[in-house]
Amino acid sequence: MTFLPTLPRISPVAKSNSTSWLYVGTIVPIAFTVYALYFDRQRRHSSAFRARIEASKKKVAKIEDEEKQQKKRQGEKDTQRAIAIASSARKIPESQSDAEQIMMDHLSQGDGAQKRGDVVSAAAYYFLAIEVHPDQEQIITGLMQHVPVEIAQIIGGMMQKVSPKPIISLYPNLE
Repeated sequence: MTFLPTLPRISPVAKSNSTSWLYVGTIVPIAFTVYALYFDRQRRHSSAFRARIEASKKKVAKIEDEEKQQKKRQGEKDTQRAIAIASSARKIPESQSDAEQIMMDHLSQGDGAQKRGDVVSAAAYYFLAIEVHPDQEQIITGLMQHVPVEIAQIIGGMMQKVSPKPIISLYPNLE
């Protein structure tokens, strides 16, 4: 007696199940196509429909403009807070080595604030480090490559409002 594999029988339930999937697979794309054609015809021929679309575009544009204005106001507030923090934390060095130590302290405080997620304080401390550093262009370039965009924007706003005066040039005895 040889053993022949038997094929599984397809029950009437399974057969009707696959047929229903076939119907769904053809009806859904047809319904989508009909809706797309209806939508396109409405878009082309109905003035009320076009007016609704235009009104919704204007509404979206207005909301986006308000968000931009809000973001700009928030950036200005952050810049003012950072300037206040920087003016209260400013230290005047007494020697060149003291200036280097103060710069390193400000950089480490900025890193700590950045790790805590306090971008305003981080920007303030980085700004103070820029003030103390003798070659400001070098440290600005280095910071802008390594800090997040939010902090760089606040530092840029601070530099527009209060340009960093090199501490070394203010105190010639430090050189």
